[in-house]
Order: sequence, then C-alpha cells, then structure tokens
Amino acid sequence: WVFGKLDNGMRYIIRRNNRPEGTALVRMEFTAAALDEEDDERGYAHYVEHMAFNGSTNVPEGEMIKLLERKGLAFGADTNASTGFEYTQYKLDLPRADEDLLDTSLMLMRETASELLFDEEAVQREKGVILSE
Repeated sequence: WVFGKLDNGMRYIIRRNNRPEGTALVRMEFTAAALDEEDDERGYAHYVEHMAFNGSTNVPEGEMIKLLERKGLAFGADTNASTGFEYTQYKLDLPRADEDLLDTSLMLMRETASELLFDEEAVQREKGVILSE
C-alpha cells in the first residue's frame, strides 16, 4: 500500500490488485454527503453525484459513458457512484490496467472533482430520476 497526499490536500492510496490479474479499481471518495446537508438542502449530495454523469468542462454531456464504453467498461457494472450518509464515492472497475485507460480514468475523476457543469436542462431531466430513487 502506498499512501500519499497531494499539495492541494487530496489524499490517495495505491495498492496492487492481483485478482483478477491485470485489472485496476479507481475510487474517489468525498467525505461529504447526506449528514452534511441542512434541512433545506436534503438530497443535494445525491443530486451532485448524478450530475457527475451529465457533463463537465472537458467532457460534454452524454460523452462520459460513451468514452468509457469505447474503452470496454459497462455502465452500472464497471462505472458507478453512490451517496450515503457520510460519503459520496465514484467507482471505476477497469478491465485492464494499461496506461491509456488509467489516464482516461484519472482525467474523468478530475473532471468530477472540479469541473462539473450544471446545465439547467440536465438538472431538470435528472430531477425525476432523483425523486424516484
């Protein structure tokens, strides 16, 4: 296990993944979720989690999933996110640990961490999904 912290305060952990051989898991976790919301903010953390798949500065809406599918990942099975009471986590299960796929995965995590766009039409479309969950 390799533990580290970047200059911007982000902490990371890297460990070898031997099973299945040649694969990798990429996780990004924010210690911000439902317990951090005020009464008039209920559901915001979950909403932000959903909006991560609806466009960012460098990845237009609808392109994140297509990009990952072109690289061999399946939405839901290999790409997902979840919001609980104490944290929000974004997950990519990579079928191979090659440089190109790792680079793409880390770029998408960076986009999620700091470049999300909240297009009004996308926000309205996502409202029904959030309410149903």
